[in-house]
Amino acid sequence: MKNFAVKSVLIACAVLFFFSSCNREKFTLIYTVNVGETFEIFASVDMNVRQVLGGQLMDIGIHTEMLTFYTVTSVSENEIGLDFMFTSIKMNMDSGDYQFGFSSETDAEFASEADLGPMLRAMTNLPFHMTMDKQGNVKSVSGIEKMMVAMKESIHDEIDEFTKEQMVGQFGQQFNEESMQSNLGQWFAIFPTKEVRIGESWNTNQTISTGQVNMHANIETTLRRVHNNVAELSVEANFETDAPIIQSNGGMETAISISGSQKGKMEVDKTTGWVIKGELKQEIETKIDIFGMTLPQTITTRIHFEKR
Repeated sequence: MKNFAVKSVLIACAVLFFFSSCNREKFTLIYTVNVGETFEIFASVDMNVRQVLGGQLMDIGIHTEMLTFYTVTSVSENEIGLDFMFTSIKMNMDSGDYQFGFSSETDAEFASEADLGPMLRAMTNLPFHMTMDKQGNVKSVSGIEKMMVAMKESIHDEIDEFTKEQMVGQFGQQFNEESMQSNLGQWFAIFPTKEVRIGESWNTNQTISTGQVNMHANIETTLRRVHNNVAELSVEANFETDAPIIQSNGGMETAISISGSQKGKMEVDKTTGWVIKGELKQEIETKIDIFGMTLPQTITTRIHFEKR
């Protein structure tokens, strides 16, 4: 019996040593692509904005779907160049009393204040350019100005110039080069600059742009599993503005403070680095100070993206 107990302990130790040895394997995570390769990413974003106005609680739901097509145009030792374009954009909003939606697949000829579908159509199938390093950090986005021109040209001539500028400006806040750089970065995994083991984490710092407001984000990514050439990652982030952001519009000054967090997971192809699918959830608390009042706002966003 004593010999059996000793053997059992030795076997258990051997098994433990085997699995701990396996867990010490290091993995290199990096984007490895070739010129001419293409891929598509579908993203759906569900945003719920909860705010109190005039003592009344108001919920606004916004659903957006985008299909983006990428082509690798250059690969150097440290940088990857890609052309990309939106091939489909759909937006729906529900505020309880009002529901409306727009799609780039509309047949309408001109955009109007009641139908922005033609503006979304003008945004599609226009090639832009971006660069990123082999860890997935998006470095630059260019060519967005031609999208602004196309959107303005899609608006009906009967609409006055001031209104046209306002209509384009609303989209321009979300689709300028700065916000596009941070938003596109969400569809790419950010890899470490060194080999990592399963269970190891790495941190990156980013600036997240919402169009009007920039937030500083500290992102922690962890390698959870590697199976069948798929690397499974978990992502956690905290972000906030350093100080209230002061905005002035028509003599009306507002101070905006934002803080929030993000959690999620994604799967990536270990050979190429391209994302296979991912899920993110953001919780943002906003305080808007205006006319001596503080207007609290909670924004909950769920993001799903996958390679097509």
